[in-house]
Amino acid sequence: MSDEEKRKGQKPVLTLIEALTVLEDCWGFEKPSFSQIKILESYDDCNFFVEADGRKYLMKCYNGVDSDNASIVEAQTAMMDLLARNGVQTSRTIKCLQTGEDIAWCNLRVFDKSERRCAVRLCHWVEGKPLVGNATAEVLVQAGQLLGKVHQIFDAQSFDHPGLHRYHQWDQQNTKDLLAFTSCVLDEQRREMVEGVIARFEREVLSVQGGLRTSALQADFNDANIILMQGSETGTLGLIDYGDIVHGWLVSDIAIAAAYASVSSYGKDHPLAAAAMMIYGFTRLFPLTELEKQLLPLLTTCRLVSSVVLGAYSYQQQPDCSYLLLHAEPAWLSLEILTHRDLQDDIRELFALASSPDGTVETIAAMAQVTEEKL
Repeated sequence: MSDEEKRKGQKPVLTLIEALTVLEDCWGFEKPSFSQIKILESYDDCNFFVEADGRKYLMKCYNGVDSDNASIVEAQTAMMDLLARNGVQTSRTIKCLQTGEDIAWCNLRVFDKSERRCAVRLCHWVEGKPLVGNATAEVLVQAGQLLGKVHQIFDAQSFDHPGLHRYHQWDQQNTKDLLAFTSCVLDEQRREMVEGVIARFEREVLSVQGGLRTSALQADFNDANIILMQGSETGTLGLIDYGDIVHGWLVSDIAIAAAYASVSSYGKDHPLAAAAMMIYGFTRLFPLTELEKQLLPLLTTCRLVSSVVLGAYSYQQQPDCSYLLLHAEPAWLSLEILTHRDLQDDIRELFALASSPDGTVETIAAMAQVTEEKL
């Protein structure tokens, strides 16, 4: 059984009553203190929004795969703490009253109808609104700068953790393993498209991977995880969700961010411009090497392939979970553009301009518009 299959089978499935019991037992909440609790959409874990005594919290119940790897849970804590200490608005963990540790351990029901020991974390809620439906070209540049700041911090602190060095299907280093799931893409033409991208990855990326820088990665920089902070007059952005963190190719973090920018509310009408604005913001603070610039368009495409292929597989396992289809159709549209045979030179030039010191928002927007008008 693959890592991805295990995650789906070992996803916790709690009722609201069971969630309340965990909060009472592990963090000392009392039932009369709760004014609201609701389940949140999540890919592999079971998350709850909690409001009690006028304060808001996020409770995350980890899937069995991550729960069996305490080191990855510890790595998430270390990354959150590092970023918070260095000025990034992000989640902060509340220690379990039972143990005094960052994580509580509870026996929970999971998707495959068994019961198992799972890690549970309680965090302060990051106030604000996600960029879902709120992305603009300007905000995407700011988001790219936030990710650039994150990598400045990682680099300055030489941040690493044993938990980051793990197998994770969403890690771009494992893109070829997606072939085990492409049969879940039922449309033959679309399946051929994604398999073609994976073949290019094997030819063009794996052959030069020794020349790529590696780093700690947030690895899921999308508009649901970027928060426009409440009360911010300057467009301050916050960052949440460290479930996909790994140690991998540094360029993957901006490739992932660019891919998700292309399916944001701004990207749905301007997919190439959106991706380029994210790249522009990032590279103002954290420049890329020539090899990273060369591979960036293909790696951006690879993230979209991961999204649609693993989304199709997960939807087969959980057909009632609409969250799994959130990025599906926009991702397919972006894939069709990024793989368009007649646009390959234009896309390379656009991404190169966005990552060049000579690029400006105006020149990038103009080049993106010309390219998109060729469709």
